[in-house]
Amino acid sequence: MLGVFAAARPQRLIVVVPSDALRNQLAAKFESFGVLQEFGVVKETASRPVVGRVEHAFKTEASARQFAKACNVILTTAAALTTCPEPVRKALLAECSHLFVDEAHHVAARTWKQIREEFAGKHVVQFTATPYREDAKPIGGRLLYAYPLGEAQKHGLFSRINYYSVIDFENPDRAIAVKAVEQLRKDRRAKLDHVVMARVNRISRAEQILEIYKEIASDFNPVILHSSLSAKDRRAALQALRDRSTRVIVCVDMLGEGFDLASLKIAAVHDTHQSLAVTLQFVGRFARVAGSTIGDATVVVGQPDADYDENLRELYAEDSDWNKVIRNLSQRAVGEEEDASEFHRSFTGSAEEIPIANLEPKMSTVAYKTGSADWQPEKITTVFPEDILVTHPILISRADRVAWFVTKITAAVPWGDVRTVQDVKHDLYVLYWDHKRRLLYINSSNNDSLHEGLAKAVCGNDAERVTGEKVFRIMHNVNRLVPTNVGVLDIHNRSRRFSLHVGADVIEGFPLAEAKTKTKTNLFAYGYEDGSRVSLGASLKGRVWSFRAAHGLKQWVDWCDHVGAKLTDDSIDLSELMKKFIRPQVLDGRPALVPLALEWPWAVFLNTSEEVRLASGEKTWPLIDADLEITKFETTGAIPFDVVTPGGAVSYEARVTEGKVVYKGVHSDLDVVVRKNRTPLSTWLTEQGLWIRFEQNAAVTPDGFLLKIDRDLPAFDPERLTVLDWRGVDLRKESQGPNRESDSIQARVIERVEKLAKWDLVIDDDGTGEVADVVALKVEDKELKVMLVHCKYASEGKPGARVHDLYEVCGQVIKSVKWQEDARVLIRRLMHRERKRQRTGRASGIVIGTPNTFFTLREKSRLLKPRFSFAIAQPGLSRTAASQDQLQLLASTEVYVRETANAPLEVFCSE
Repeated sequence: MLGVFAAARPQRLIVVVPSDALRNQLAAKFESFGVLQEFGVVKETASRPVVGRVEHAFKTEASARQFAKACNVILTTAAALTTCPEPVRKALLAECSHLFVDEAHHVAARTWKQIREEFAGKHVVQFTATPYREDAKPIGGRLLYAYPLGEAQKHGLFSRINYYSVIDFENPDRAIAVKAVEQLRKDRRAKLDHVVMARVNRISRAEQILEIYKEIASDFNPVILHSSLSAKDRRAALQALRDRSTRVIVCVDMLGEGFDLASLKIAAVHDTHQSLAVTLQFVGRFARVAGSTIGDATVVVGQPDADYDENLRELYAEDSDWNKVIRNLSQRAVGEEEDASEFHRSFTGSAEEIPIANLEPKMSTVAYKTGSADWQPEKITTVFPEDILVTHPILISRADRVAWFVTKITAAVPWGDVRTVQDVKHDLYVLYWDHKRRLLYINSSNNDSLHEGLAKAVCGNDAERVTGEKVFRIMHNVNRLVPTNVGVLDIHNRSRRFSLHVGADVIEGFPLAEAKTKTKTNLFAYGYEDGSRVSLGASLKGRVWSFRAAHGLKQWVDWCDHVGAKLTDDSIDLSELMKKFIRPQVLDGRPALVPLALEWPWAVFLNTSEEVRLASGEKTWPLIDADLEITKFETTGAIPFDVVTPGGAVSYEARVTEGKVVYKGVHSDLDVVVRKNRTPLSTWLTEQGLWIRFEQNAAVTPDGFLLKIDRDLPAFDPERLTVLDWRGVDLRKESQGPNRESDSIQARVIERVEKLAKWDLVIDDDGTGEVADVVALKVEDKELKVMLVHCKYASEGKPGARVHDLYEVCGQVIKSVKWQEDARVLIRRLMHRERKRQRTGRASGIVIGTPNTFFTLREKSRLLKPRFSFAIAQPGLSRTAASQDQLQLLASTEVYVRETANAPLEVFCSE
């Protein structure tokens, strides 16, 4: 920064920083010229600048101008500037010829952006170690200079980093603290002046963690530091750190940017950051080099449970070499910013009112196949006259073949003949011509048109829109594709030509005879591509879209390239994309079917933070740890069920009426607690809904629609039932319990499962909120094999033909199919339950594997195709005496498993 200042010799410079500490540090640097005179960059006789510090708001414009004119350099925080009244702030900034922005990744924030916008047409230079943000918003400008992290390490300016990954289910915080303190003691024996900083994300967590450090490192006098402490206590904590009366400090978002203490060398990360940018900023504080008493940095990290920035997967791996990985990740991220900067520079013309870096077009396009001629973007003005163009001339990148412009159209209001008021609409248009594939992509916020005239003007009259079913090729290579919106045109039924089907799995089970009279007009779906969740939409008319906004034109262009590769691939076969449809039916009463299971909405299992809880009085339990158990399997009346929590069972009933399902507590009602808001569970259930699964593959959705497939299924073939040897097993004893009792059904099933494959992990997950009684996982080739086994005792202690012995266990299988939605969520759930068992002193559920196996499988699962299988273990079912009702129930359960999870169902029974 000082080098640029010395070279540019600005008339008056203002430097904006994020904190008081940085303001004071940089002011001192400017006052002394730093090392510039020492190294001869600036002559020893040179006059040093007059440096002013803005520490609070100016009251008048005159005082602001007077202050500015007395300075060569002004140091301020963004907060100090924005507290000034707007005219006063503008007066101060108007006196400055140049703006330097430190920690420029903040510049996308509103207050920072306001300051930078005051320097339109002037020189602005931004400085940051991480030119990318967690939210991917652009920070603007051209990337002029990058100093690679690898070079900083080679030149001795960035120390080596020792990384330790800690895996401990019972008490991970204690394990992290023990390792960090162990390293501190080792460093102190080596005469190194090192300090531990324990990083947590909440004050309540900090207080818990502090007690751990006080217990294991009382000789280092651990202290706590967070923003809610009084100013006096914060100063005392910092003083203790500086005079080394403490060598362990537990922090909540403190000691951040600008805090300069080289002795801060050991990071105990109890709560991980969720993005690369923040992580690199954090690690940088520990990797500073300063003298012989300061050694290498150490980072101790507990394996994170939740999902995080894709780039951090390499960083958080158990055996990661941070010195190598950090260099690579940082260089990759900076490289991406350099590419975007180069892309922005390639445009001719400028639009100061609409900076290109701030454009965020929707991921949407219409594609046109073009002829042999080159595109001519200047002909855009033959379609859009200059008087409606906000950006003129059109901004064009010849190198990347991209053009963009904004129109402004004024029209009469649609709600009356009013001449004094008009509607004003601004629309963004972006065009990209892929000369290799001969495709022109047009994106616009104006969705009323397919822009055919624009395409022909730019690429000639032979430009032809890509339409028809080939547009659905964009769904190719998307794994676990789940269509949620399907527009259907009926070519026979004139009274119902078009219908829109909405909801998960809308294409499953539509009667094939009726499907043959229908054609898809548009389709929207979610799925996974290259390990990431994606959304894709396509219409026969040629529009392709995603429910995302591009963070800049470059990202949209890259997305178009990805889409175009599929649109032009004639080898893609669409015949198997959708074979069946299903039409939700409005409920006209309770289905005359036996209910098998009730399910929480899937969204509940996407979050293991335990934020949503059930409560009875002062006692609370995580919602995800509660079970829903049907208590009577009948075809009429209300559906009775228990909500089973660790504190006991509470009885409820569901009444299906016309168009909705109403829930009520029978004798009492639990509460749902979200943060501090309490709602009766019956009210919450009525509003949120549950999935109610019935026999014959029928279901009632949370929003009150009946899904039922009209077909006859053949009974389950008794020859396919697998007989187990139940000798020595009490057929009334389902669970093996903490003592792993060998005479239980579950213990015998585990013996069977262990022989089926060389599993990486086998879990006894029996208990309230279980995934299944037995869960087995293994990596095989490019697949993650998962087996879920559900056990049930024989109600009369012997085999028979009782269908009620199967109702509950079939319902459990149907409920567990949801886990095939995302294997990572399944593994995370298993980890959550195992950690809870160990923390509460219960027996571990791990039969095969170790706690580390969970993390290994979770990371590998991202690149593996999940392959599920399900099993029922019911010794009360007899292969030779099975009733027709039993076999029919098994058949419908098997069909559901096969059609929704593409998985087999095995049934273990008695002879």
